[in-house]
Amino acid sequence: MKKAITQNNTVIRWPASLDMLRKMTNASIPQNAQPPLTVEQLTLQHPEPVSKPAGDVVIELAPEFIDGVLTQKWATRDYNQTEIDQQKDKRAIDVKAECTRRIYEVVNPIAQINLAAAAGGGVLTAGQMTIYQSGLAWIKQSRDNCIVLEADENLDIMDDNNWPTPTVEMIALAEEF
Repeated sequence: MKKAITQNNTVIRWPASLDMLRKMTNASIPQNAQPPLTVEQLTLQHPEPVSKPAGDVVIELAPEFIDGVLTQKWATRDYNQTEIDQQKDKRAIDVKAECTRRIYEVVNPIAQINLAAAAGGGVLTAGQMTIYQSGLAWIKQSRDNCIVLEADENLDIMDDNNWPTPTVEMIALAEEF
């Protein structure tokens, strides 16, 4: 918890440190001195703690004296529209990054290029082509799922249940390339 320098039940400086008290008083104070510590009518002390309140944005303010006791003080407020937009933007970035990670975990970029070339060049067997097309559909489902995950912040983007599952055959085909 942050300390304050007080004088006559008034906060002079917050946050404060032992070094600040030394500079303000030109006093020689041992390094291991612990608050509360009074020098020349200035006191370095910890405020009485108060539980941190719930809220979108919670900020610790300079403590204040309540009934002669230096008491920790908090301010809370709701997110403003800019902060809400920033959180949505961050979530969108996080969701897209998780989608990309999941796709690359199954079929990395080189395998994607090689599979596309093999499919376009007619090298894949009919069975492989079916699996390849299923893989493309799975990638599209994963990307489309980003919209759902971006919109609902209650859905955990790390939960496998919130993502489409690739088939064992898709994984095996990708590993060949």
